[in-house]
Amino acid sequence: MNLVYVGDCGPKPSGAPISSDQLIRTLAKRGHRVRTLAPELEGGDPDVAPFDAARPEVEAHHYPVPLYFVDPFERPPVRWDEMTRAGVRDGLERLIAASRPDALLLRELWLPYATETARRCGIPTVALVRGNPTSAILAGVFPDDLRGPFLEQLASADRIVCVARHPLEGLEGLGLERASCIENAIDVERFAPRPRDRALAARLAVAETDVVALHAAQIKPIKRPLDIVRSAAIALRHAPEMLWIVIGEGKSLDETRALATELGVAHRFRFLPFVDNDAMPAYLSCADLVLMPSEREGMSRVYLEALACAKTLVASDIAGAREVVVHEETGLLHRGGDVEHIAELTVRAARDPGLREALGRRGRARVVARHDIRQAVDRYEAVLATLVLPEGTGTAGHPRSD
Repeated sequence: MNLVYVGDCGPKPSGAPISSDQLIRTLAKRGHRVRTLAPELEGGDPDVAPFDAARPEVEAHHYPVPLYFVDPFERPPVRWDEMTRAGVRDGLERLIAASRPDALLLRELWLPYATETARRCGIPTVALVRGNPTSAILAGVFPDDLRGPFLEQLASADRIVCVARHPLEGLEGLGLERASCIENAIDVERFAPRPRDRALAARLAVAETDVVALHAAQIKPIKRPLDIVRSAAIALRHAPEMLWIVIGEGKSLDETRALATELGVAHRFRFLPFVDNDAMPAYLSCADLVLMPSEREGMSRVYLEALACAKTLVASDIAGAREVVVHEETGLLHRGGDVEHIAELTVRAARDPGLREALGRRGRARVVARHDIRQAVDRYEAVLATLVLPEGTGTAGHPRSD
């Protein structure tokens, strides 16, 4: 198939772009022609060229945008919106003119910018629902004046694919049809149990006797990083061998570091900037448990990566976590926002290596069975096949009356 993907797919080190990049690279390696149309900081981004060069199987194209941290709860800046609209329209027209694609893969945030061109050219579309703004709409925190138009554009897609069952159920409750779930997936061969990387542990000042809790995410309120620090202050009274590694950047980072200092636990924290996803298996090897106290997740890659590496996952009891974690069987679920409960579970896991081993073994078995990227891409190919007629006969989607 000849496919064009529109949206972010790296080098931003967050879950949805990483998952999108993994999907399109696997499709390309299977022999599909895949072109990407992705944003790039105006004036150039030094990380983009090396990122593109490392994935020669994908034909990368870019359009310029000003710096903007996408916040799903606010209207995007006017200039970013205008440059994205023009960049996606002009870029898509060039790609279609050069070689008409069989289908477009559209990250949900880019639907408002690509739908008109797709309709006008009669090209089938697959909307990839991986996070925001869909999750913000389902949570009731998306601006009202943007909600209706976005849902109309989402409904116009020929197929909608969610990475978890709970957003699928939410969209179906809103009357959206042609939606299905292909659960988020990872490379279970790359993310696998391995001994602690001693060289990395030494660089992080992690001692042999430390029991390490790792958190990797954008450091922002919805991820509840302050709960990690507050629970650590409690946990250290009972398990002074514990140490926390926090990987990520974001608007709550300074506040999180300051709270660790205020509560007298900063010496048991290691704050690190984002790391490349290729390095995450090594960092996970240094951890004994992974802590994710988020208010809301679709299906976090960190959940899957932690379980695939046979680490004990301690996560907030939210819909996204319950799709992966069976409490006391494949991980531990804590009451959302309850720092004493977080501390109780982390101390319990820290003090019981037998529990960690059992949870890790069962957690990996579940991820291998249900979240292998190869199985997921098989399902994406099946979805795309419903939109594309045999070679030489053109493309097929839902007929357009407009």
